[in-house]
Amino acid sequence: MDPATALRKCLPQDEVDAFNQELREALTRAADSLDLAPVVATLNRWRHRPGTRLGEQRTRLLAALGHSLLAEPDSWPTLGTYSSTAESERRHVRGLLQGDWLHILPSTWRQLTRELGLDGSGICHELHQRGELHVPPSRRRAGDWQASPRILGRPTRVYQVALSALP
Repeated sequence: MDPATALRKCLPQDEVDAFNQELREALTRAADSLDLAPVVATLNRWRHRPGTRLGEQRTRLLAALGHSLLAEPDSWPTLGTYSSTAESERRHVRGLLQGDWLHILPSTWRQLTRELGLDGSGICHELHQRGELHVPPSRRRAGDWQASPRILGRPTRVYQVALSALP
């Protein structure tokens, strides 16, 4: 995704306009002084500012996942518990806990993002940028956001989110 498209996805149009104006002013100052510090400072301030639409969506998704883990612990078994669970009971599983990762089943991801009215792809990009979503490089090159850890001996497509990202 090109930076302009990413910015439009993160911010409402009036904020995109404000960013563009601030960046133009920083570039003008930099051209006069040959000092790029104002440009870098402007880019960093806008990149890391709280309240961007994707930042808020990321926070809401992680909060919903954290709530689900606490409210429905049986829906998020460890891999060991899952492997000893009868197959008929596995349909209630929303994902798995494995080490430092939460493996979220694609159906759970779609359900959560739909219920919360979120941009699933944009959130994946935001989480991946922050190192909170693990995606193998080959999958990213293919435009995919899912990992395929081995579950019960076979690769299983999941959204692999770092537990440390949850509130």
